Amino acid sequence: MRIPYFGYEFTIPRKVYFSFFSALLFLFLSMPLTYNTVGQLLHMHNYYEYEENDRLYLWVIHSVVFMISMYILLMFYSPNPTIQLQTAPVP
Repeated sequence: MRIPYFGYEFTIPRKVYFSFFSALLFLFLSMPLTYNTVGQLLHMHNYYEYEENDRLYLWVIHSVVFMISMYILLMFYSPNPTIQLQTAPVP
């Protein structure tokens, strides 16, 4: 990246890009609209009632979805390109 009029050039590390993409992913998955939409699709309409367990179920579902999304993000955009995600065979 180059700053105009100064001729100064700098590079943004991959970890900064990865952090930015992770933050965008988290913001999208943690939006109240996303919670409400998933709750309606799964027929969990008691999200705002604290006595019901719908809020906890949605929290667990979104945690699993975030885990899978981060794994996919790590597969496509690793913050450290020298380390690759590999699966080891189970003996």
